[in-house]
Amino acid sequence: MEKDAKEKLLAAALPLFPQYGYAGVSIRAIAEAAGVNSAAISYYFGGKEGLYGAVLERLFVPVDKVVAAKPHCQNGADFVHLFAERAVAMHKENPYLVKYMYMEMINPTKFCDSIVKKHLNGVYQFLSAGVQQAVDQGEFRPDLDVGYAAFSLSALINMFFVVKPIRERVIKRPGTEVAYVEQAVSIFLQGVRGQEHVSQHT
Repeated sequence: MEKDAKEKLLAAALPLFPQYGYAGVSIRAIAEAAGVNSAAISYYFGGKEGLYGAVLERLFVPVDKVVAAKPHCQNGADFVHLFAERAVAMHKENPYLVKYMYMEMINPTKFCDSIVKKHLNGVYQFLSAGVQQAVDQGEFRPDLDVGYAAFSLSALINMFFVVKPIRERVIKRPGTEVAYVEQAVSIFLQGVRGQEHVSQHT
């Protein structure tokens, strides 16, 4: 029964926080959506803040799966493709992740450093290591700034999901994540490869 009540609260809170903002969501509204007594929020999570933190932690756990194990890729291109596949799967399984990232970047809470930045830094370190390996192997340009390249790769892949409201409402181009990611990966690899590698793949 306890686990069921906690799960109901987590599930109910998940869409409410990004819809109304942290300050705009009342304990009563969450409890009513979950179908439990409002006192359960304090009992299980110590209050609304604790519940929000628990929702964030659960949302960002899948981020760790993207970097759970350093892949045994034969080359940098394989590494880039694998990261892209993992990132797309993560966003498809967790559509609210981007919305919470928006919230934390615009109005950071006490959990921004302990949860959001911690998990995103793990992605950055993972990508930096993969790019550095490709540089060391001579596949990527030796003058490449590994940190910038890692950030660029993450931004390229995640941008499709980050700008979804603009893409669908303003540009009015639904598209598919597969088509976008394939092109994004191609653009990235064209930029990071040395001239000899570019000529070999054209």
